[in-house]
Amino acid sequence: MLRAGDITLYEDTHRVFRGEREVKLTSLEFALLAWLMERKNTVCTRDDIVDGVWGRRFHYDTGTLDVHIAALRRKLMLDRLTGPIRTVRGTGFKFVDREPVNPETFRTVSLRPFIGQMLTAHAQRLAERRLHTELRLDPFVSDITTDEQVFGELFGQLLELFSRCAAKESTLHIASAWEMHAFTLSVEGTATPPYPNDAMLQARYLAALLGMPLLMEQRGSTLHAELSVPLRKD
Repeated sequence: MLRAGDITLYEDTHRVFRGEREVKLTSLEFALLAWLMERKNTVCTRDDIVDGVWGRRFHYDTGTLDVHIAALRRKLMLDRLTGPIRTVRGTGFKFVDREPVNPETFRTVSLRPFIGQMLTAHAQRLAERRLHTELRLDPFVSDITTDEQVFGELFGQLLELFSRCAAKESTLHIASAWEMHAFTLSVEGTATPPYPNDAMLQARYLAALLGMPLLMEQRGSTLHAELSVPLRKD
């Protein structure tokens, strides 16, 4: 099994998942993705990729590999600039994998002040669309233990998503609910599709780095995002 971000590749069954969504690839696309993931964070020339995936006897023009890379990005719904498959101009391609979260970087985050700071940071964007926020946080959960930087980026992505697609003058409901070993932090609001795909993918990617299941779904005219967060109860 190979894993990077929210992409999981099972070599034994030839199946690929982006988060919980299975991605159907041709055998050639699967081999190309596996080859790149095995060499993540390494610049690979076009000749190296062709030799490794197709074999040395394969004759190709410059555009052939780019066509297959483009098809792979499209099926995985990857942005060509910010997605993990990067084009190295004049050389080839590079599969970029963000460093996994280091438990030593985990800190205690006070939830209410943290959310307040995030809302302040996005105040201008929220004000432009005249969005209101309502906090309904579980009184029994005040702190969480997590990587504050990545968690901040993730929550920022959710606010970015809602600030771009929420109906003007609507209310964003931010709530938490206590469970046995974790609690859920949710954001929902009235929204109008289409939803910005780049913000949704980035949020899923960051959630995968933290090992936090992230559910995003449409409930009628409401867009709902629900994040399972590690619990620390004092």
